[in-house]
Amino acid sequence: MAIGEFSLIDKYFSAFDKGEDIILGIGDDCALTTIAKNHCLAITTDTLNEGVHFFKHLNPYLLGYKSLVVNLSDLAAMGAKAAYFTLSLNMPQSDENFLQEFARGLYDCAHNNCNIKLIGGNTSQGHLSISISAYGMVKNNCALLRSNAKVGDYIVVTGDIGLPGLYVDAGYGYKHITQDDFNAIEHQVQCKENRCALMYELATNNLSCCAIDISDGLIGDLSHICDSSNVSAVLDVNKLPFDAMLDKFSLTFKEKVDYCLYGGCDYEVLFTCKAEDYDRVLATAFCHSTKLSVIGKVVSKQDQKIVCKLNDEIYQQDKQAFEHFYN
Repeated sequence: MAIGEFSLIDKYFSAFDKGEDIILGIGDDCALTTIAKNHCLAITTDTLNEGVHFFKHLNPYLLGYKSLVVNLSDLAAMGAKAAYFTLSLNMPQSDENFLQEFARGLYDCAHNNCNIKLIGGNTSQGHLSISISAYGMVKNNCALLRSNAKVGDYIVVTGDIGLPGLYVDAGYGYKHITQDDFNAIEHQVQCKENRCALMYELATNNLSCCAIDISDGLIGDLSHICDSSNVSAVLDVNKLPFDAMLDKFSLTFKEKVDYCLYGGCDYEVLFTCKAEDYDRVLATAFCHSTKLSVIGKVVSKQDQKIVCKLNDEIYQQDKQAFEHFYN
């Protein structure tokens, strides 16, 4: 069933714009907000296009959830507490069945551990595409910058990684799995936990000063830290936090490593911390029910930006990091 633009905004998106820092929400030409004292505003934008960033006919609930979580991972990687977001939604038709489930997934993600508010946006007819801009609060002088990694720092990853890489390969038919297995994987990789509360606390307490979200593959994203900080990194592939669901399939060790290092779309946080601070980092993560894995160390700059090791021997890599306009 089709519905008009203003009716769909009123019905599905206009009841979620209330908060003490929101002066004016949905319905005017702009939203008005305040900035928390002693904080600066972190801003991030992501666009998801059907057939490029998600498979056609993806369950609209999962699409709504994923559309926001990719932005929340950016806020987390900056050490920002999630505050509010705007939504631009292009659809071929204003289908209420789609809108109801999309909005439900969007709001479930928004309520999950961060309570971020929708304060405005736009709807239009066209190829299915979702653009979200998310805004968060970073304590002054506490932003987690890619340029802040220091020699000797631990390299740490939140959660588990690798499963989204298998999901993409299965979706394109490069890996053959049952439809039931594909559906189970699809739900897990789209409905990721956000790490905003944890990373805000680590940043505010100066337990980390450098982070990036894992969206284009661990190797590619760690490379950005190495470039910005003028350092290199040594990784222990034995310490990569393989997602347990990978063990359900007949994958070689190399395949699992490749999914972790190059698969992308994990939307976990890769961050650095001082070795002497790690016990406090771990205790903070425990309070936020978040698994952490130390996967390597920052070292002084070398000819090879990132060295992977297995049992103290060089682990040869034969893949390249993801590039949006070259892969």
